[in-house]
Amino acid sequence: MPLSLRVLGVQACLLEARMLANNGGSDRRRRACFGEMAMLMELTVIPLGGKRSISADISELVGFIGESGLPYQVTAFGTLVEGSWDQLMGIAKKCHTDIRKKTDRVLILIRLDDYAGRTDLLATAVAHVEQKLGRPVKH
Repeated sequence: MPLSLRVLGVQACLLEARMLANNGGSDRRRRACFGEMAMLMELTVIPLGGKRSISADISELVGFIGESGLPYQVTAFGTLVEGSWDQLMGIAKKCHTDIRKKTDRVLILIRLDDYAGRTDLLATAVAHVEQKLGRPVKH
C-alpha cells in the first residue's frame, strides 16, 4: 500500500477515535486501528488563589490516582500515569473537578506520550536510559 494511503488510513482512525472520545465513546476504535496499547500522561494540577497548602490538595489527587489501579509515579512537577486514553482523560477530569470545587482557578498541564505498539512505558522509560548509561540514575 502506498505511504499516502497508509497515512490517510491512520488519520481516519485518529479522527474517528477523537470523535468517539468527544461523544463519550470508548477507545475501542483506537485499539482496532493500532492494537492494544497504553499511553503515558504527565499531569500537573496547580490550584491558584487562596492561601491554602497545595500539598494537601495534591495529596488527595495522588490518593485518587493510586486508587485507580493504574501505574503512576509522583515527581516534583507532576504525576506520570500510564493507561488508555479513556482512563487517562477520566483521571484528568476527576482531578480537575475535585480541585475546582476548592478554588476559583486551576491551572492544569497535560502531556501525553502515545507510542504506537508500546506498553509498560512507565516501567521501561528509565530502564532504557539506565541501560544506555550503564548505571542507575538518581530517583
